[in-house]
This record gives sequence, structure tokens and C-alpha cells, in this order.
Amino acid sequence: MSNITLDLSNEERFETNTFTIDKNITFIFGKNGTGKTTLTNLLKDNATDYEVSVFQGFETVVSESNMLDAVILGKDNVEIDKKIAEKNAEIEKIKSDVERIEKNISEQPDDPNNLWARYEEKKTEYNNQKDKLDKFFRTAASKIKKENDPTIADTNYDKNCFEKEISIATEQSEDTINILKKTLNVEEKHAKKLPLWDLNLAICLSELNKLLCRKVIAKDVFEEFSGNKRKEEFAKMGVGIHEAGELCAFCGNELSRERLEKLRLYFSADEVEGFRKDIQEFIDGIDEVLKKLRIFDVEVTSFYPDKIGEAKDISRCLSEQRNEIEIFLNELRTNADNKLKYLYETLDSLKVQIPPSLEAIINKHNGLVEKNNSSVLSEKKEEARNKLRLHKVKLYLEEFNFATENTKCEVFKKIFSEIGCDLQRERERINVRQSDIKVLEDEIKELVRSTKNEKILADEINRKLKLYVNFELVHMQDKDEKGFYQIKCKRTGDIRNVDELSTGEKNIIAFLYFLEKLKEVKVGNSKPKLIIFDDPMNSNDDTMQYVIIEELQKLMRRVKKDDKFVLLTHNCHFYLNVKYGFDRDDGYNENTFMRLNSNGHKIKLKYIKTKKDDFKTSYEALWKDLELIYGCPMLSGGMLLNQIRRIIETFSKFNCMRSEKILSSVEGAKKMLDVNSHSIEALDAELSAQEKIDIIKMLQECFKGVNAEEHFKKHCKIEIV
Repeated sequence: MSNITLDLSNEERFETNTFTIDKNITFIFGKNGTGKTTLTNLLKDNATDYEVSVFQGFETVVSESNMLDAVILGKDNVEIDKKIAEKNAEIEKIKSDVERIEKNISEQPDDPNNLWARYEEKKTEYNNQKDKLDKFFRTAASKIKKENDPTIADTNYDKNCFEKEISIATEQSEDTINILKKTLNVEEKHAKKLPLWDLNLAICLSELNKLLCRKVIAKDVFEEFSGNKRKEEFAKMGVGIHEAGELCAFCGNELSRERLEKLRLYFSADEVEGFRKDIQEFIDGIDEVLKKLRIFDVEVTSFYPDKIGEAKDISRCLSEQRNEIEIFLNELRTNADNKLKYLYETLDSLKVQIPPSLEAIINKHNGLVEKNNSSVLSEKKEEARNKLRLHKVKLYLEEFNFATENTKCEVFKKIFSEIGCDLQRERERINVRQSDIKVLEDEIKELVRSTKNEKILADEINRKLKLYVNFELVHMQDKDEKGFYQIKCKRTGDIRNVDELSTGEKNIIAFLYFLEKLKEVKVGNSKPKLIIFDDPMNSNDDTMQYVIIEELQKLMRRVKKDDKFVLLTHNCHFYLNVKYGFDRDDGYNENTFMRLNSNGHKIKLKYIKTKKDDFKTSYEALWKDLELIYGCPMLSGGMLLNQIRRIIETFSKFNCMRSEKILSSVEGAKKMLDVNSHSIEALDAELSAQEKIDIIKMLQECFKGVNAEEHFKKHCKIEIV
């Protein structure tokens, strides 16, 4: 059962901003001018979830032509009534099932383990865990954004950016981190390629071995040093330092011209010189290669930080291979130098391991140079920044133990979602069961429709008024066969329209017509009902008030749990009688009792919480109104005297005495009340200096004068100082 809440913030007359109807039955008592009709109209306009029916007198039930339109009602049919009862029982069973489901999927303080409670518990667990993750994302993103040595994130880096990078976060080694940081600070670099060198070491070795195997065949043979290389070298040296006819520096004998020429010819023959020249050219070639080899080096500093490691490896390999080649070439040179001493002899070929060529390492170096030089520095820096940031992301994830926390969140979400699906299935079950109810209600409507008759309403009203009026309601039809009701005099049989009745008669007819019309089954309307009676009994209804009260009490007892009934009245006697049976001790918790009090400017909505706070008789109501007028500074002393006059008149009637007797005990009291009943303006002039408390004291003295002071104290709750 949903509540109805009205917004009163735009209604200046009311003190409060809201008015809520949360019980099935609501009684509202208020004098004329206290906003009863305003509340009725607001309910009619705003209770859109309800089928609203409002009774506000005869004018609200007649058509524009002042006719009572015919209403189709059902007549009793035992067989159909049985079927309807069965279907109603089935509906109640379904409603009970729906209620059970609703209790399982809604908050129930007495059932902390129902489906709703478990759903809320798991939702809270999931939300708390998700909040924990979100807080971590925000904190980590903030720390990364604040990194400035170096800066690794843009100023708009936030938790969403952090979340997107979780799947690609990668931890870097310390060496890699250093390289990445250097990359961010490096200037643009351009490395140089090494020249390609087609040196063939195998050919060098082959040429040397050819020289070693080659010799000069001498034309003259000198027995003195034949076969002795040292002696031959000694003789060659002597030829260079002696002239013909000189004494030999070694043996002291004279060196003849003939012998000197013969020796010179031996050592300076063309073939010898040619051979010596070939060996020297080979040696010079080796020296040139060694000189050129020394310039082959890698400029490691010309490479970007991410290439320096590979450049160093190439430099090391190049250095090692160059050293091997130098050793190899030096060995070739040494053997070539030695061959100069053995021009007339063959030497053994040199057998040595030929070192690998520099071609492969040079190509590798030059390939690295191309990669290095083709790199766009801005892109390299961006890549370095991204890797450093992803490294930080990875570290924060591990520090937070993200894998475990995220798994926990996923588990909570899965459980929460599964229970959510269970909730949805239960809601869908309710929808299905509501549809079942709708089908049954439609079937009931069809059954009722089969028993409908426009004359039933007239018969029901005539039955209820049979003992009270001299007319009856008759069913008529116009030329278009549209039904309506008119009045027929029981005595003369004259037919007349309902608007020709007296005010009291029209009101009771309208009231009963409204009640019977509530029984009309409206096809396609499954909304709960809101039934409002705005002052259903006026001053001309005194003879019919008990009929009205009895019918209203019957109606209230039939109000369903989803429906609401609101009664507003200004008539104290009617209020006291119509609420009888509903105002038992626990009735003030089950139903709503409210009083509308006006101070002349604002209307206050006062809820009556217990039976002792409500008045029990019309006379008691007079005393409560006296208390209200006294306590409101905006209401004048004149209004207070009006109320006192009513109290004294009522007390006098019940005690069979004249009101003058009560007033005579206080001098001036009668005159004051008489003036009040004729001229408010004159009274206000007289009482301008008199306080309200003095008027109450005067009333006390009046009761004291007829020995009724205890009666005064029992009913007057105003504190007299």
C-alpha cells in the first residue's frame, strides 16, 4: 500500500509543506474555512496512482443537464456469485503469494536474512570493495601525475587513465630504467657508419707462402760462405764498406778489384733485387693494412642510450677481431722480414689459423647505425616516458596486491549480480502473478456484467429511503435509450426531476447515488481506490444523518487494504458518531485522526495520536476550541467571548437553568456577551485594554457562582495564574 503525499509549499494558508495519507482510513475535522475543500481538490488532482472518487454534494454527482445518469449495477445470482467468490478466493491466494514474494524482496526488519537483505549485504560488500579499488586508482594516478624526476604523465592523467594501463603495466629492470631516464634527457645523436673493407686474409697468407717458397739461383759460387747464411751476410756487409785495393778489415789481406766486382755482382744481381723488392712491397702492404686497421673503431657515444649497450657489444667484438687480425698480420710481416735473409733458399710455408673477416661485424655495426639514425627522438622520448609510467603502474599494483583485491571485487560482483538476478526473477514473478490477477478480475467483470441492470441502483436507494421519504427513484430512458433517474411521488405518481427536491433531499439522494456508483465495475481499471467525502452531511440532513453515518460505516468496513478512505467534516456531532468503532484505543494507530485549526491567518494540521486527545462530545469540543482560541495570539478576545457564550448556553440547557443565572454572578458578564453577539467592532473597542486571561477568569467566576467550579476545572485546561 503506497502513501499519498501532497506538496503544500505553494498553499500559503497551511503552516506545513506536506500532508501524507499513510493509513486506509483518515478522519479530518475542521471548521468551515480551514482548508478541507483545498485538501480534497489537491488529493483529486495529485493521487494519480489511485482511482479517485469524490463526494462534495449534489452538484458533484449530477450531469451538466442536472440529471442523474443511469448506473449499471449487478443483481444477485447464486451461481454467478459462487463463481465470483471462487475467483476472488483465487485472487486472494495469488495476492498472498505476491505479498510473500514482496516480503522476500523488500526490507523487513523482522527478517534480516531475506533475499532483499542478502542483496543489500552483497551490494554493500561489492560497493565497499569497488570504492577501495577506486580510491587506490585515484591515489596511484595522483602520485604518478606528481612524478617530476622525470615527468612521466600528462597533467590530465587520472584514475581512468590508470585503469586503462593496468593490463599493459610492465616492470623494468634497474638498467633499463636508467636507459629510459637517459633517453628523456638526451640530445639528438647521429652515429657514423664504418667503411666496408674487402681485405682478404687468405690471399695475404697465400702471397706470403709464395714468397717463402721462392729463391734466387746464384751465377757464381763462393765456397767460403756457401751454405752459411751468417757468413753470407758478413760478406755482403764487407762489400758495402770496402773499396778495391783496400785491406780487408777482418783478415787484413788486400781486396782485389776482380774479387770485389765478383762479390758485388753476386749480391746485386737484378733477380735478387727484384725478389727483395717483392718482399719489401709485401711488408709495406702489411704495414699499410695494420695502419688502416687501427682506425676501425666504434663511437659508442654517438648512439642513443637504448642502443649504447648493443654498440658496446659490437665495439668489443670488433676490438677482439681486430686484435686477432693484427696478430695474424704481424706474424705474416715477421716471416716476410725473415725471408729477406734467405733469398737464395726456400723456406717452409706458414701454416696459421686465418682469423674471421671484419665484414660481418662491420655490417652489424652499420645496421645499428641505421636504426639509431632513423629513430625520431620525440617518439623515443615518448616511448621512454610510457615505459617508465607503466613501470610505476606495475609497482603500485604489486604494492596494493591488486590481483587479490580485484579478484575479491569480481567475486563480490558475481555474487551480488546473481542475487540481483534472483531479485529480478522474483519481481517478474510478481508481474506474472499480477497479470494472473488481472485476468481473474476481467473474468469477474464479465460475470458481473452478465448480471448488470440500470434499475438496480434505483431499487437500492428506494429500499434504503422507504421509511423516510414520500417519493421514490425511477429509471427512465430518453429517445436515444440513454438511462437516467427521476423522482416519482408515492402519493400522486407525479414524475419530476431530482433538482426539484429540497436541499436535504437532494443531498441524501446524491449521497446514496454516489455510494451505489462506487459499486460500478469499470472495465480495464485495476488501480486501488481513493474515496473522499468532503462534508457529506449539511445542516439540512439532520433527519438523515444516521442513514448517512450507517452507510459510511458499512463502506469503511469494506475498504480493502490497498484502498484509502478520507472523510472531512465540520460537524462535531457527525464526526463523533461516524468514527464510532474506529476510534477504539488501538484505532488511533490503525487509522488517521486529524484536526484542522486556523488562527485566522494560517491553518495547522494537528494529528490526534490517542483517544484522550480527541473530543468525545460536542460540548467537549467547545472547550477544546476555547483553548485553541485562547492560545492563538492572532484571534481576538471577541472570538473568545463568542465561544464562552456557546459553552454557557449548552451548560444551561443540560442543567435546566437559564443562562442569565450563570451570568448574574459576575457583574457586567451578561452585557459583555450581549454586546459581543451584536457588534464585534464595539467589543474590540471595549476590550482593547483587557487581557484574554481576564475573560477566562470571568468565566471561572460565572461557574463558581452556580457551584460548578469543579466542572470548570475539569473542562478548562487553560492555566490561570
